[in-house]
Amino acid sequence: TVKQIVNGQEVTVDRIEDLVATLNDLFGKFDDAADRHNCLRIKILGDCYYCISGLPIPDPNNKDAPPVRDPNHAKNSVEMGLEMIDLIKEVREEHGVPVNMRIGVHTGSVLSGLIGLRKWQFDIWSNDTTIANHMES
Repeated sequence: TVKQIVNGQEVTVDRIEDLVATLNDLFGKFDDAADRHNCLRIKILGDCYYCISGLPIPDPNNKDAPPVRDPNHAKNSVEMGLEMIDLIKEVREEHGVPVNMRIGVHTGSVLSGLIGLRKWQFDIWSNDTTIANHMES
């Protein structure tokens, strides 16, 4: 039996592989939900899943046009958070692991970009990002 801390809670599993499989299933479901809600996963950090909605994207019909913004980004984010709550419950029941997570939602401005020289990572930064992180904790 292995005891791990997941989102601040102690979770007991027979093998660490079971915990990793549970988180993989959960985050895979989150990725599918993100697609449905026009959200983009930024990163997974341990047991934290970071995603956003509303980043401007190129106009698929006119490459010279300014980027397209999704006016429903706040609604998308809230709906994503609500579905995440349902998915956490579903995975908890499917795997028999008492996994639970907190969800923070905030809207505001961000700076985004790629960092690194070799294994690039897309990330976002701003005071609003920090607020969302504090809301989750």
